[in-house]
Amino acid sequence: MIRTEEELNSTRDRMFHEAKDGKSFFGLVELMKNKQAIITAIHNIKSNKGSYTPGIDNKDIDHILQLDEEYLISLVLHSVDNYEPTPVRRVYIPKTNGKERPLGIPTMIDRIIQELARLILEPIAEAKFYHHSYGFRPYRSAEHALARVRDLICKSKTYFAIEGDIQAFFDNVNHNKLIETLWTMGVKDKRYLAIIKKMLEAGYMEKGNLFSTDVGTPQGGIISPLLANIYLNHFDWMIANEYEYHSHTNRYTRRDSAYDRLMKRGHQPTFLVRYADDWIILTKTEENAKRILEKIDKYFSHRLKIRLSPEKTLITDLRVRPAKFLGYCLKADKPRKSDKITGILYPDMKKLGNKIRDISRDVKRLRYLHDMEWAAVNIEKINAKIVGLANYFNKGISKRALQKIDNRLFWKMAVSMKWLYGCEKINQVFIKAYDSIDSFNNRKFRHSGYLTKSFFVEFDGLRIGLTLASITPVAYSRNFNRKWTPYTIVGRNLWRQVSCLQVFPFRY
Repeated sequence: MIRTEEELNSTRDRMFHEAKDGKSFFGLVELMKNKQAIITAIHNIKSNKGSYTPGIDNKDIDHILQLDEEYLISLVLHSVDNYEPTPVRRVYIPKTNGKERPLGIPTMIDRIIQELARLILEPIAEAKFYHHSYGFRPYRSAEHALARVRDLICKSKTYFAIEGDIQAFFDNVNHNKLIETLWTMGVKDKRYLAIIKKMLEAGYMEKGNLFSTDVGTPQGGIISPLLANIYLNHFDWMIANEYEYHSHTNRYTRRDSAYDRLMKRGHQPTFLVRYADDWIILTKTEENAKRILEKIDKYFSHRLKIRLSPEKTLITDLRVRPAKFLGYCLKADKPRKSDKITGILYPDMKKLGNKIRDISRDVKRLRYLHDMEWAAVNIEKINAKIVGLANYFNKGISKRALQKIDNRLFWKMAVSMKWLYGCEKINQVFIKAYDSIDSFNNRKFRHSGYLTKSFFVEFDGLRIGLTLASITPVAYSRNFNRKWTPYTIVGRNLWRQVSCLQVFPFRY
């Protein structure tokens, strides 16, 4: 019996350790039906801003929270016992290449059951995952993946990169293969597996029509990212067993001795870094890269029933031209005043340009001013986007990229201010500097020994203006510490210390 959230966390910790020991798991549905697990799942969903997006029944989290607690618990229990998911509501969001990405939005009850299933499955899966898979996992972020790739180039001298792209990955996940993977991972509760299978086959509604889903896992579902990582886990370990975790290395107490022996036997250093369905493999020779790519192509086609995108899957010599990974360009080059080749990261200006255009459209809307309160609220929203963009693209050689954000948005803001105030009054809303009271997001506008300028609007006695990306300090990406995990006391304490120091943004 689990009566408190602390006992639930202890149970999940125990599942994590038992999964590492190779144990199998039964009775998972009973754990899903625990009252404390249901309350925790609802709280997790409530903290997500997507909880206010309704499914096909037009009910959001507010409707759920207004129900009587005992009635809500009994409703969830009945839904688990007689699980028949409602089709998801399909919407489309634009991609940077002009295409659209389909999202499936489940109903609130289905979201609660998905979150329950995720709570139970995640500690088991985390114990089995490859160490250098970083996407949609607790305490991990794109920053760690970028740091790993950069350091591999420097330490292992692997200058040939396979830039991998899976063609419509989320739309082509094979359901039977995924269930088989869960079974081999130790999930032996057939009722739980039946619930997962029904989630995958729920179908979707679009323009009043019902469509079936024989393959794929819907993007937008709470459990979908976890299932996607599980589906690709065998691929991760297949590449890892090529060199990094080759069975031969188990015979040695020192890994460097094992790797020396492997290279003498003809094995080339090969390393994989994956973030969701984006991945990159580094190796020493072009011949080995071609061999591995051919092996991956066959593995994907015959085992996982997915395909590589021929246009986006490339073999790149990083000393000649950069590879692209997670919005950054990655190159093997000599820094200034150095003869040693190292890994260099800098923002992909094409990706950055697309993000700047999105923010520019928000700045342009300021021309159609309703009132000063409306302008102040929207400028703060724009500032939040600028800060988020700067915090993502400051992980490499990024100073010029951050200045580009400011330059583009400065002139866009200038045009908007001219529309609002006219050319003769533009100087009245353009000030030289901000003190600690007027700073945006508590960021002082003093850098490089001089004070900067920005446009603003006045509301309620405050000056609210456009922040700058370039005042965000460049912070090179840092590697992930394997001891950080939410399923051990030591791991949680270490992460709490790091979070308090704000070394990494909290992503869980």
